[in-house]
Amino acid sequence: TMSLKQPQGQKLLTNVSVVRLKKNGGKFEIAAYPNMVMAWRNGVEKDVSEVLQIDRVYKDVEKGEYAKTKDLEKAFGTTNQEAICLEILRTGELQLSEKERSAQQEALMKEICTIIAEKCIHSQSRRPVTVGVIERALAELHFNASTSKQAKKQALEAIKLLEGKYPIERAPMRLRMTFPPSEREEVEEKLRRLGVTVEAADVRNEVLVLLCEIHPEKFRDCDSLVREHQGGGASIEILQLTVQNQEEEELKLSSSLSAVKVDEPKAAQAGGGGGGGAAAAAAAAAAA
Repeated sequence: TMSLKQPQGQKLLTNVSVVRLKKNGGKFEIAAYPNMVMAWRNGVEKDVSEVLQIDRVYKDVEKGEYAKTKDLEKAFGTTNQEAICLEILRTGELQLSEKERSAQQEALMKEICTIIAEKCIHSQSRRPVTVGVIERALAELHFNASTSKQAKKQALEAIKLLEGKYPIERAPMRLRMTFPPSEREEVEEKLRRLGVTVEAADVRNEVLVLLCEIHPEKFRDCDSLVREHQGGGASIEILQLTVQNQEEEELKLSSSLSAVKVDEPKAAQAGGGGGGGAAAAAAAAAAA
């Protein structure tokens, strides 16, 4: 808890979260209510008056020292306090106590590991991997989460690290694609070049139906292929966002990681038709 003395007899500020921005050689701060900065950034809180304790820009919140007008003009090109406060709120660094920083880091790591567990499988058994296994593997790799980067982006980066050291890999997606039968040879050749596994192929009611298992990164390529043949009635449908063997078993990632039981997977289902509709767009986002 911080207790701040304000100049010119202003009201004492208590329980303050400080957001700091360094710009054009100057340091600028705003005083916000605890826990409200992240709520505002995440879109939970819309009213900025519930976030900022005062619409003034400080040079040093703790000392109660306001930023000089000439410094604001030099750094921001304006002296509009409200506009500058919003910029600092959007892009500044939230100053946290050691306890707050530790809690935030722990929550972020848990979120990253949960995303990885949802997207990955054990490369040999094809079964899901627990969040606990991921946490311990990343600890062994000395992976440090950054609070300035999105959890999903960091999860994808971490997956690449894990794939090089442990039997963990991205779970494949399962798609059903349809094409005119006359285009079968051309389509199957393009899929082979993409490295897509065709699990089954059949012609039904004069429509070529392909059941494929793909790496998530190949989804956009498959969607583009369907779009190329859309004039002939081609379509794409996502049957499973993650293909996992659902039986439980003991998994061991390395000799340094003790065996742990895998989680029951959370089956992610999505359906889509007609070459890149809303479902295809959603799947592309999920595959990213």
